[in-house]
Amino acid sequence: MKAFFKLLGMLLIFVAGYITGVLWLARQFEKADEYLGEKDDDEPEPSTGISERNMTSPETTAVAKVFITAKGTKYHRQNCRRLGEGRIETSLESAREKYAPCTVCSPTA
Repeated sequence: MKAFFKLLGMLLIFVAGYITGVLWLARQFEKADEYLGEKDDDEPEPSTGISERNMTSPETTAVAKVFITAKGTKYHRQNCRRLGEGRIETSLESAREKYAPCTVCSPTA
């Protein structure tokens, strides 16, 4: 019977350590997302040496489409990782009137 309780105690310690580690790791991912999502606008973007005027994108060749959500305050590209469920497609011009551009996907044309 002593061996059973000893084994049970070791199992509880293992599970508590495992849960603590998982929670810590999840918090690290949240911190990384917050850091990447809250980029300072004062910092200049690294230049690739390619002029944006020379680039052809779907946003500049036709009516530019972006996505918003019902409760959001920013507009996004279709594949933005910050764009949640319930996405609503709209034109870039109308989105600029009411929303700010996402700092992650930079959907400005």
